[in-house]
Amino acid sequence: MGRKQIDDCVEQLCLKGCVAVRKEIKLLTQGVVLPEIRDLDEVARKAVRRELEAIMAVYGDACPIERESDGWQGKKQRLGNLVFKASSTIHGTGLFAKVDINKGQQIGTYEGPTAKRDGTYVLWVFEEGEEAVGRSGRNLLRYLNHEDEGNAEFDGFDLFALRDINTGDEITFDYGGWEEE
Repeated sequence: MGRKQIDDCVEQLCLKGCVAVRKEIKLLTQGVVLPEIRDLDEVARKAVRRELEAIMAVYGDACPIERESDGWQGKKQRLGNLVFKASSTIHGTGLFAKVDINKGQQIGTYEGPTAKRDGTYVLWVFEEGEEAVGRSGRNLLRYLNHEDEGNAEFDGFDLFALRDINTGDEITFDYGGWEEE
């Protein structure tokens, strides 16, 4: 079973919110086969449960998805209304605009547990005078591809449009981290 299938199942389950994910973790621990994972083998099902447990460990009792009154739930829904993942001519899977996005508009926030080491879908933020902080992406923003002159950029873990992005355009950013000579 591939990593992509596991990630897709985790993403589907996380979109339900923290309360539902906590319940699903309990069911998975009891061996219940949820509809979202019925096509996965036992090893992959356990991997999904471990991923969900790691994500929930980050939020603890202060899960923002449960607090709809602070607007977080709306932001979560808004990301899916702005972007979608699809096959990319740049590399594998990419992130595309579902609607027109205006220059300067916030596209979303790179969500996920704190990363302790580099890996696929890890975004590192470097603030002057502080240690780098990494997040292992768990939302659609993890499908962003590199382009030297991308049409978006991160400010911390928040992604903003550098210029107007048309419906159907791939959203990209400059990964940085290296200097050309």
